[in-house]
Amino acid sequence: MRKFIVLFLLTVCVACSAGCKKDLYAGNISELRQDIYAGNAQNATITAYYGFRETPFKSDGVVSDKIYGFTFKLDVIPDEIKRSVEFSDENKTYRADFALDDITSEYKAFIEVNKHFDKGFTVDLICGANAEKVTLLSIVPNNSIDHLAALRALSEKQRALFDAYTVDGKFQAEIYMRIFVKDDRPYWYIAITPAENKLKAMLIDGSTGELLAIKDIF
Repeated sequence: MRKFIVLFLLTVCVACSAGCKKDLYAGNISELRQDIYAGNAQNATITAYYGFRETPFKSDGVVSDKIYGFTFKLDVIPDEIKRSVEFSDENKTYRADFALDDITSEYKAFIEVNKHFDKGFTVDLICGANAEKVTLLSIVPNNSIDHLAALRALSEKQRALFDAYTVDGKFQAEIYMRIFVKDDRPYWYIAITPAENKLKAMLIDGSTGELLAIKDIF
């Protein structure tokens, strides 16, 4: 019995060690979009992205504090009506107003919350004095790999690239990761930057982890 316990503990330790090694670069992720939700209101479409981003955001190769939350995008004909998004979870209510993004010309709202809904959630779209419930469902296919599996697959296939950014056993670069879906197929966009003037972008098959494209952006 004692021999069995020792062997079991050794197996667990080896497994844990392997897992830690595989996710060695997880702490270098400074921007992550891990899920996408979509829903239709009466006169608008709402898209929500969940993940985190380094704040304040700076491409310097170093990851600092991260803020988790939902970024909501509202597709609607521009007008002067004030619109807000609101949802409740565990007896707490979250609300944010939509504002026009000067760069993308889209209506966006951000709610800071460290809570990921696997399948979907319901929000209230508030337009002036009216409110409409909208169910947002995840559009990420069930066969999609998560961000850790995608990063693991990339680091294995691009060993020389990751080693080039590693000094004294420490990876010295930031990683940006975003999942997106096209024609019902998932993809991971992964970019690595050691500094402001250098970025290498890669496209990963979101089901298999296969590297589809790689490009130097600047």
